[in-house]
Amino acid sequence: MTTETTTPAEHITIALPQQPADHQQRVGAAQAWATHLQVTTADERTTASTGVARLKKLAADVKAEFAEPKQAAHRAHKSITALERKLLIPIESATEVATSKILAYDRAEERKRQAAAARLAAAAAAAAEAERRRLEALAKRCTKDEEKAEMYREAAETVTAAPVIMPEPAAAEARAVAGEIRRRVWRAELTDKAALIKAAAEGNAAAEGLLLFDATAANKAAVAFKRDGVVPGVRFFEEMQLSHRL
Repeated sequence: MTTETTTPAEHITIALPQQPADHQQRVGAAQAWATHLQVTTADERTTASTGVARLKKLAADVKAEFAEPKQAAHRAHKSITALERKLLIPIESATEVATSKILAYDRAEERKRQAAAARLAAAAAAAAEAERRRLEALAKRCTKDEEKAEMYREAAETVTAAPVIMPEPAAAEARAVAGEIRRRVWRAELTDKAALIKAAAEGNAAAEGLLLFDATAANKAAVAFKRDGVVPGVRFFEEMQLSHRL
């Protein structure tokens, strides 16, 4: 037999101040006074300045009445946020771990796909080369028929490897997963500081801009160029990002 225990919910009460009955009257009177105020003489100016001082006092009284509820609300917000983060941090960590494993799988599958494509391309090239040699051999045999030999030679020159048609990456099926969003982003990575400095000294403007190698600026440069081999010592590359929407 198991026993469930629950932690009692923490109740936070924020008491709003009871506004004195004359507050609304004083506020209304202050608005009316300011609306009808005339300042055309020295005495009226003195009276107006004294009135403004009273308004400042009234504002201070109102703020004082709301100070404690505001502090209580602030404390409540901090407590609620702390409880929320206590739950969210492990969830976010788990999300990051799971996402990294998904992307690692996708990268492995893409490497397999590219390797298969390379094998098919090599096989197609070998088949094309074999066909070319066959036609050239036939041309050499046609010693008594130059026209036919020329036909074989021309045919040999036009032989090309069959195009390799590969299916979409297996990871593309992930688009069918509800809420999954995949996108490629360009990143920058410092690979050779000495090469970067040398390129900047030789007048490479892009290298000069990356000498301090601020990651944010470097990534912006990667997005702008969208290709590698632009800046010596810096690698620009595409990286897949994965997120989910509800």
